[in-house]
Amino acid sequence: MRQTYKDRAAETAADLSIRRRDQGPAPAALNVEGFGADLGKATAFFTNTVALFARWSEQIQEHPNQLPLWDQAFCQSVGGDPNITYYHGYFKLLPNEALLIEISHIPPCKTWNIQIDNYWMESLDYRYHRVSLNAHTAKPNPDGSITLVLSPEDNGHPNWLSTAGHREGSLCFRWVGARELVHPTTKPIPLGDAPDGLLTA
Repeated sequence: MRQTYKDRAAETAADLSIRRRDQGPAPAALNVEGFGADLGKATAFFTNTVALFARWSEQIQEHPNQLPLWDQAFCQSVGGDPNITYYHGYFKLLPNEALLIEISHIPPCKTWNIQIDNYWMESLDYRYHRVSLNAHTAKPNPDGSITLVLSPEDNGHPNWLSTAGHREGSLCFRWVGARELVHPTTKPIPLGDAPDGLLTA
């Protein structure tokens, strides 16, 4: 199961439990052959999953600091939600650089979000670092566009995102239920040139 938050800090996590309605017969005792086969399946799943994400990261590293649209048929074939349009990129920044991410306008949609990940496409630690923004938490510019700033340190921009101490990692952007696809644009810039406030009207 997956729970989606608008504002994690202001919302309460669901309290879920699972119970079996029919107790059924007691399970059979483990045997060496069955346990070995199950362990082999678990090992294969882990190995294949790690290899899959490593291949994806290798692909997106070929064009760093971009956020391209991915093959949506492929995304759905590996379990992606058909209501979500996925973009995946890889950031690779020098210590004095920031990544400027801009969205010209927000089309009609249920929501959108961006998430900063590690090499394995796992979210960086959201408990201690600001590594995601969405339609509810991001602040639009007066003209309706969105400006995001990814950098090592908070420069005061309301849509700042943290690299959590990483020089490189992956990015995931999602449109959920969008009627129109507006592709984010990206540009590495000197850290000192990163905007530190909203555009003025």
